[in-house]
Amino acid sequence: MPKVLTRGEWADWAISHLFFVSGLISVSYAIWLYTPGIALPLIGGLWLLAGGFCCIGNALFDRLKK
Repeated sequence: MPKVLTRGEWADWAISHLFFVSGLISVSYAIWLYTPGIALPLIGGLWLLAGGFCCIGNALFDRLKK
């Protein structure tokens, strides 16, 4: 039987995926509107992706510790 995520694991999963999706949307938006003002959406997207990687890494390390 597959393991069901606990409430904390579900929150970690949702937050990390929200970071990924928001980051991808920001980067896509910056590329789509390729203008001289691309720096802010691109940097914001990269920060959101980095935050998603950190959240997923944290969840993976927590599972490895168990």
